[in-house]
Amino acid sequence: MIDRKQLRIGNLLRVGNNPNVQKIIEVEEIRHNSVTCRWEEGMTDWEYDYKELFPIELTPEWLGKCGFKNVPIGSTGYKLNEVAIFDFNDDGIYKMWNYKGEIKFVHQLQNLYYFLTGDDLIIKQ
Repeated sequence: MIDRKQLRIGNLLRVGNNPNVQKIIEVEEIRHNSVTCRWEEGMTDWEYDYKELFPIELTPEWLGKCGFKNVPIGSTGYKLNEVAIFDFNDDGIYKMWNYKGEIKFVHQLQNLYYFLTGDDLIIKQ
């Protein structure tokens, strides 16, 4: 389940709690108990309860879809424009210099990128 306080319009989420099934939706409207979304395939106006939505784990594959390039900076690092994140322990938990939080999910990266740059993260599906 996802906490609606973490969401912005445009965030990508996974429907269902099975990480092997990748039904990805894009948030179009945030409501009190649900979100209206658009599917990857372009379908619109589909509504899901928050209990049905889960974050997408951030992986090197997703970083590539977001435009980040692997850079050799001491540990596993990825960079897009001036934003760089690192997987210091190769455990799938990404961090950023001068940011104490962890970046584990695609929507967290989308939100952080927007906060830092003022631009939405373009994701190639």
